[in-house]
Amino acid sequence: MDFEIRLLRCALSLAEHRHFARAAHSLHLSQPSLSRSIQNLEKQAGVRIFERGTHGVEVTDAGGIFLEHAREVMSQSSDLSREMELLRGLGKGELQVGVGTYVGLRFVDRVIARIVRDHPEVRLRVANDNWANLLPLLRRRELDLAVADVRAITDDQDFLITRLTRRQGYLAVRPGHPLLKKKRALSMSDVLNYPFVSTSRFPSAMLREFMSESAAGESPSPRGPRTVPSIACESLGMMKTIAQESDAVALLTLNVLIPELEAQTIAVLPVALPVLQGEFGIVRLARRSLSPLGELFFSSVLQMDAEVADMEGRASKKLFPIRQQRVRTAHA
Repeated sequence: MDFEIRLLRCALSLAEHRHFARAAHSLHLSQPSLSRSIQNLEKQAGVRIFERGTHGVEVTDAGGIFLEHAREVMSQSSDLSREMELLRGLGKGELQVGVGTYVGLRFVDRVIARIVRDHPEVRLRVANDNWANLLPLLRRRELDLAVADVRAITDDQDFLITRLTRRQGYLAVRPGHPLLKKKRALSMSDVLNYPFVSTSRFPSAMLREFMSESAAGESPSPRGPRTVPSIACESLGMMKTIAQESDAVALLTLNVLIPELEAQTIAVLPVALPVLQGEFGIVRLARRSLSPLGELFFSSVLQMDAEVADMEGRASKKLFPIRQQRVRTAHA
């Protein structure tokens, strides 16, 4: 049997709002018109999709199955319309992008600035969050693509991943931090004696390796927290401030730290474990084409990635050439 897209849209709106009046308002329909549409859809489907009550509506078990397929049909319809627009050259200059925590500041923000500088007529919507929150948005087609940590999705066939340069993570502290005074090589167990600041979600494989590294060191002092992270934050600017004004240790990338390192208002610990390296990439849905603006964003990210990798390489040699010889590698 064939179902009208119009009727499926009505059912999905009612499932979202659980109330006929609110759903009708969102669809710009009258309440009687929406009620008739739902009745026609249920008659056509041969099952009751909603249970009506005095306080609203609830989805039935059969309705839940029906709506799951309806969402997929609506997504495919949206993709078809979008593909045809692109083929006709009707791209509207709009783009929805997701930006992971560690690639936002002094990376993707600069990409967006360059695009807007050269194409001020474009419109972009940016969702800045950790990778775990961005992927569902990408699946629901609320984002066109995302730049984020890709370690947790390497085997997911729904996504196309273009890998970026592997980035070393650094442990930032205030100048004069007690860990800077230790003579021996530091371990992650030493670091976790102090509040640890980072993004709220690590890929599970990284978290296991992280905790293995911490367990390989000496026993921590009783005052130190053992949770990772003890302070979860999705703002790199806030991470830096917390590290500068307390004894907390913040996990950050070098390009973000360069201004403070040059001004000597922040320092980095001589620890460069492989577990602290980030694997980032540009992620988009398979079988979904990018708009011209999406292609521009994609190529601009690749260009910025090369620039940042070169900048970090030069800065690393300039800022702490001696410390690189003292770095403790994993299980050394």
